[in-house]
Amino acid sequence: MPWGGLCQISRFLSMFSHRTLERVSAAKSTKKRFFWIFLGSVVLVLVWQLAAWTSHPTVIASPSETFAAMLRFLTDSSFYSDHLFPSLARIVGSILIGGMAGCFLGALAGFRAEIKWALEPARFVLMSLPAVIVAILAMLWFGLGSTMVMFTTALLVSPFLYLGTVNGIEAIDTRLIDMATVYQFPKSRLFLYVVLPAVVPSVLSSLSVTVANGLRLSVLAEVLGVNDGIGFLIAASRSNLLTDDLFALVGILFLLVVLLDTAVTTPIRKLARRMGK
Repeated sequence: MPWGGLCQISRFLSMFSHRTLERVSAAKSTKKRFFWIFLGSVVLVLVWQLAAWTSHPTVIASPSETFAAMLRFLTDSSFYSDHLFPSLARIVGSILIGGMAGCFLGALAGFRAEIKWALEPARFVLMSLPAVIVAILAMLWFGLGSTMVMFTTALLVSPFLYLGTVNGIEAIDTRLIDMATVYQFPKSRLFLYVVLPAVVPSVLSSLSVTVANGLRLSVLAEVLGVNDGIGFLIAASRSNLLTDDLFALVGILFLLVVLLDTAVTTPIRKLARRMGK
């Protein structure tokens, strides 16, 4: 066999073994990660059960009571039509509106320092103002209902994606842009291969925070001023001292955060991997 053929076989075997080792290492890391997540969850449930044993049922519901209440909610069709779906519509709509506004303003501010400086006071105010104050003001301006909830949520989540976009743009290597300009790269290729790879990781991390905060803010506004949704059920459970229902609704909110975060960030992660290749 010629020397060139032997070299090609050697390179192929080296690449194959390297990729195999990477996959084995990733699998071990994943198993280790899930083990510690499982262990932390078990400890959390045990601490919760101990706290329930030493407290009155109206103060802390036990895990079994909470899971039974969750099952009752999730098997009730009226829960979906009257409360879950209205809440989801408000949450998704608010995140879309606030997220698009934040990304748009962040793109402007990232490329123009003057716009960033002009928007800095508004960003500081929105990130410092308590959510309850904004919700009360929205109730005065829009009255009770979905408009108040969506305005409050969209306004308060927009700074997260604004900062993520600005930080991503500022992380772009200017030498790559200068090189692309010298070699007269089309703007579309410059955007796809230089701007997006730098911006996506920062926006992705901000998006996870935005989803969690969007759900939290939307439920808070629902507690204060609507007659349906998960927030309304939380307010009713608190008023009637239905602690098991209250804990069950918190558990359902946790599941919603996980599902929404996975549904939103997974496609973007796949896109980022494809661009990285």
